[in-house]
Amino acid sequence: MIVAVVHSRSSGRRDAGLSTPTIAVSIGRSGGRCQQCGGGKRAGKSVAASIVTLPWQLLAEGVLVDLETRHLKLLQIVAEEGSFRRAAQRLGASQPALSRQISRLERSLGASLLDRAASGVRLTRAGQLVVEASRKVHSEMGSLLTSLGALIGRGAQPLRLVASLNPSVTVARLMADGHQLEILRHSDADALDLLDRGRADLALVIEDPTSRFQPKGGLGMATITRTPLWLCARHGRPESAADSVAVAGLRNAPWILPEAGSMRSIVENICLAAGYLPDPILVGDDDVMLSGLAAGVGIALRGPLFGLAADLDFATRPLQDEVVEHKICVWRRDRVPESLVETVVDALQQQHLTLARRHPEYRDWLERHPEAVPEYSARVPAQAAAR
Repeated sequence: MIVAVVHSRSSGRRDAGLSTPTIAVSIGRSGGRCQQCGGGKRAGKSVAASIVTLPWQLLAEGVLVDLETRHLKLLQIVAEEGSFRRAAQRLGASQPALSRQISRLERSLGASLLDRAASGVRLTRAGQLVVEASRKVHSEMGSLLTSLGALIGRGAQPLRLVASLNPSVTVARLMADGHQLEILRHSDADALDLLDRGRADLALVIEDPTSRFQPKGGLGMATITRTPLWLCARHGRPESAADSVAVAGLRNAPWILPEAGSMRSIVENICLAAGYLPDPILVGDDDVMLSGLAAGVGIALRGPLFGLAADLDFATRPLQDEVVEHKICVWRRDRVPESLVETVVDALQQQHLTLARRHPEYRDWLERHPEAVPEYSARVPAQAAAR
């Protein structure tokens, strides 16, 4: 049995004469006595036992209570792959983003979970405990889903998820719930084509503004977010000097553009409406764009949270003529239950709202535009809805 014994003590740091309390958590298997308690309380004595010190505020703010199984699954996958690069490929995420999520998990728990080296990563003693507990949790969840699938006559085939959007949050949430996944990354049009031909089950894409998506046949659709496009640039670039930006004034700016897809079409159409086609200094996927923006080589039009999602702080300015991108979830209704779709949409919306708390100006925009993060509502073909 995994046990945790909590001790309250002062950290020794003082502000205005007040000490900052901390807690020491002894984690391990039962059997043996906790030395910090003078042998009066039983705690872990296995080789995997670990003592970690956490700020008391972590409990007060609910950080430990809010820890989700998906966070544990990320650590488990990194441990199984032995490197962040291979784990990121398996998750369909970027390596830097995955590394930052594990670092945040370590900060939340107050313990180092991985030993990092040029040859790869391996679990610390504390990490071994966390992964051991994670495997038990997910084994039980997998058994539950298998039993439910047998009960309702659904096999255990993997869910084929195709995305132009970064699917890491969705992947972690679904894997934490015990789902088997097959991840495909494609442009928006290709993703929808794979879905239409039955080669994928669920798609996360940006809607083409020149041709709004209308679900047909056995497909369903739900809006994830409606996000305004703002100027993104490194702090100090002249294009971000004003409180709002006219796209016409960016004609001669060094543009960083996304690869071909709906987002590229949106940006080019915005510029064409202002009388020009942007001349890019850099073109690439999200990681390439983030790197270019961080280096200060140019500007881009992206959602206000584009940098924050990667823990990067950019200057963001709204456009004088507002343009909104639609992120949507599309699925095959014969393969994906609507309850699972609602889980996917909710995970992405909650991540969006959590990041928005760190961007006061965008948070104010969201308060003025509640339709930007809509209540879950599925759209199906008219003939299907009439049945």
